[in-house]
Amino acid sequence: IIMKNKRFLALALLVLMLGLVLTSCGNKPEDNVKSYIDAISKAKNLEYTTKIYRKNLMYNEVAKAYRSETKSRQGQIQLDPLTYNEFYVEGDSDRTYLGGTGEYDLADKRFIEEAVRTFGSADSLFNKEKYYAPNDKELYKATSDYKTGEWNWKVADPKKHTVPELGNNEAFLKIYEKYADKFTKTENDEYVFLEFKGDVTKDIAAIRKLQTSFVKSNLFKDEKLVKSINLEITLVMKKEGFFKKLVPAETLIKIESKLESKQEGWKMDNEDHFECFYKNINETEVKPFSDFDKLKIKAEK
Repeated sequence: IIMKNKRFLALALLVLMLGLVLTSCGNKPEDNVKSYIDAISKAKNLEYTTKIYRKNLMYNEVAKAYRSETKSRQGQIQLDPLTYNEFYVEGDSDRTYLGGTGEYDLADKRFIEEAVRTFGSADSLFNKEKYYAPNDKELYKATSDYKTGEWNWKVADPKKHTVPELGNNEAFLKIYEKYADKFTKTENDEYVFLEFKGDVTKDIAAIRKLQTSFVKSNLFKDEKLVKSINLEITLVMKKEGFFKKLVPAETLIKIESKLESKQEGWKMDNEDHFECFYKNINETEVKPFSDFDKLKIKAEK
């Protein structure tokens, strides 16, 4: 009788476990989006890799001006109290084609056309640095000596280097929540993919807050110039453990906009991209880089 009871309890527990797994996999997209919001907003620490870039093309019948900028960051962060360390690289492009037949103009035109067609950022990331912030009042920066490859640490100004954007602030979360019932869902054995695509021109105020939370921009300041804004969001959740607990793994955002000034005779196509990848949420301990020694650091002049 005891053996039968043990078998019955084991079977009941297995059925319960399977039921929980099936229930988790069967959630509506809206429920998964809300779960994503809850998990990422409550994260206390994590490892991150972010890539933020924009591509901007202004043009008329004879001229084109192409601008782009890219920033990539990889590190570990504790959110409260704040402490983080990261590798930081960036790059940008600024090209103008004014028409004509000069070789300079032709070369510039080819660069612009290729950059616009390129999937992802076309920038070369040439400026690399390391940062360590033991708290929100202290910051240290290391630059690499191009001859020796050694990193040289100095005291830095926290106001001149923004805290990593992780897609967990209010501007992001409100957008996820606003369109939660418009997401679609696909999944495989390891991940759940939640996707939204749509015209959000009528929600320009909310989109401006989202955009300016990860790039410096006045693009939507004059709303009369904005012709269209399309938003794409992909939220990826990883299934972890026996119970297939869903944990945030990626946030991918693309804001594609078109502007036009008939008075000044120009049009503009712009893309703003935010990509963030998460690891070890609530299981990350932030430590200084191995070559960081506060006693050897001199204040930055």
